Amino acid sequence: MGVELFDRRAQVIVAPVDGGDGIDVTGLRVTFKVTKTSTSEPNTATVTIYNLAAGSRGRITAKDQAVIVRAGYVDLVEQVCVGVIKRVVHRREGQDIATEMELKDGGKDLLEPEFRRSYKRGTSRRRIIEDILSTMPHTSKGRINASGVSGSISGKLSFSTTSKLALDRVGKAWDFEWSIQDGAIQILDPDGTVEPVELALKIGPSSGLIGSPAKTGQEGRKKRKSKKRKEQPGAKFQTLLMPSIRPGRYVLLESEFIAGAFKVQSVELTGDTHGSEWACDVEAIQI
Repeated sequence: MGVELFDRRAQVIVAPVDGGDGIDVTGLRVTFKVTKTSTSEPNTATVTIYNLAAGSRGRITAKDQAVIVRAGYVDLVEQVCVGVIKRVVHRREGQDIATEMELKDGGKDLLEPEFRRSYKRGTSRRRIIEDILSTMPHTSKGRINASGVSGSISGKLSFSTTSKLALDRVGKAWDFEWSIQDGAIQILDPDGTVEPVELALKIGPSSGLIGSPAKTGQEGRKKRKSKKRKEQPGAKFQTLLMPSIRPGRYVLLESEFIAGAFKVQSVELTGDTHGSEWACDVEAIQI
């Protein structure tokens, strides 16, 4: 899968969160570093655009501005990240002017909404989840595929907290993981994936893998009657830039020393349309 430098493509769209005219940047030098995880903490990104016109620079602020980054190759450009600007800096680097934006996925919905509600015994868990999500207007419904969301509560349940902490609470109690991925909620079983095995992404030396994967052992869940944690086998590996690799993705790793089915736990995507960086660094657990 050898892709020449000139085959790279990147697009950055910056627009108000609540709608309105934005700017669409293509053809300029763009660099990015995006970190995505399967936890409820926000995914983050740093995106830098070089030599924007003065008028475009003036329209980029840290107040209620959303950013979409798409990148890939001449025949395939995919979404790399979605986020809200938390900080923006314009600076000079030699002959160039760099506009650096720090982004957080989830934006206001992970900070501001509050959830205050009580439920009686027998209320369905899914209804409670949907009520919490209704307080997060900027987050769309993504994949909700966890066994812990089914069934009903066995007693009364009350909330008086933020929407994020309410989801953290029920996630711990009902044994599911949740995160916001590119502006959409994702709820999965600890070993669950966003797609079935037949849609797993195959990664090998001829399909984007760079170098050799390394085995890892991640701490598993504590057993109730034991203080010891079970080591969960996994792998770290690097690929060419593949935005479709995301937390919760089912991948089939094919290499000389490590092969099998894995669930992506985290991924760091780095890119520079005019430099050498154009890759994904992935951590995954074996399933």
